[in-house]
Amino acid sequence: MRKVISEKTSEDIFIDELKMFYNNDESVINDVSEKRIRLLLSEYSKNVAPETITIFKEVIVEKLVDKLSPKPGTVPATIKDYEEEAQRICEKHNIPMSALRRTKDKARLFKNVNARADFSKSLRDKFYAPVVEIGKFLNVDHSTVCHYLQK
Repeated sequence: MRKVISEKTSEDIFIDELKMFYNNDESVINDVSEKRIRLLLSEYSKNVAPETITIFKEVIVEKLVDKLSPKPGTVPATIKDYEEEAQRICEKHNIPMSALRRTKDKARLFKNVNARADFSKSLRDKFYAPVVEIGKFLNVDHSTVCHYLQK
């Protein structure tokens, strides 16, 4: 059994993260400012119901976990999986594979863009594919894939 020598409170963690954010710059966060921050945090926690803080933290964590981690049971995709999914999307949108994988013509036809967006979302949902990999497959920048995922 492992003994915990000291357990950090959420205030301690918050202060540590602030210090890290400011690169441990003593001119920004010194003893006086740290005491003031702790006082403000304690006043805030007294005025807000603990359930609200807990629920807020849980919602934030749930959203981050949902966004950043793969769904249980997902397996990494292979190129074959990408190509099968691309073929399915092309058939659904009635476009050729060359229209899905962007070429030098830079044509932005509405149905092609929608097909790319559907392809990006399906890969993200099924295989939790990284946006960089999706972008390489579609011959677009990763920021364009992020835009597709928001459509």
